[in-house]
Amino acid sequence: MEAKHNSLLIVLAFAIFKFSACQLEDPKIDLNVDDVLQLVLDTTSLPADGQSTFVITATLLEHSDPNKTLVFSSTYGKFVNGSTANTSKTTLKCNGRTTQALLQVSNQVADRVFVTVDLESFTQQIELSTKPSLPDTLYLSPDSWVLKKNGGSVVTVTIQASKSIGQVSEMLPLFFSSPNTAAQNLLLNFNNLGQLKNGSATVQIKSNSDSTGMFLFRVDLPVGNAAPPISSTIMLEVK
Repeated sequence: MEAKHNSLLIVLAFAIFKFSACQLEDPKIDLNVDDVLQLVLDTTSLPADGQSTFVITATLLEHSDPNKTLVFSSTYGKFVNGSTANTSKTTLKCNGRTTQALLQVSNQVADRVFVTVDLESFTQQIELSTKPSLPDTLYLSPDSWVLKKNGGSVVTVTIQASKSIGQVSEMLPLFFSSPNTAAQNLLLNFNNLGQLKNGSATVQIKSNSDSTGMFLFRVDLPVGNAAPPISSTIMLEVK
């Protein structure tokens, strides 16, 4: 009989503890958001490659009731929940105070991204960013290797950016140059070649002079931080 009585006391004590763990420690406490909710990022910056993900960990602190719904929202990307939405909801039960949201980046570079987590009247916000996802290689494919002098023909060059993992970021700037002074007069778009879109771009080259011979052309994609650009060259004949 005494053993049954002790077992009943243990079960009752556990039930009381479990119930109290789901309540605010003192509902009269004047709380601010830092007392209730904590957000942590695994990293503050990722390449805009269309597949990398930020891991956002939200923790309900000791003064909060964990049996609540958290709403994650972002100004960029999408939450990995089987949709393209930039909003994700999760409910924390009594036995868990921590949850994670996975925010997948797009292939658009964003300098400032804000992720907001709402918990009833409490709101917490963190800032992150993305950086360019650069290609491993640039491939140049002209539709002809020969130009006729004095505007007799136009060569269209397709620039294709190749990347082994993930996507190349959109709208990366490209620049066209040549070590031949005379070749500069052949270019329709010399200082503003264009931008990569869906991993590719095109430029047209036309002869505007009587110059003939072999001319070297080069495409550069700047990478920043004083590092050499990603480059590729082709040789065209003008005759």
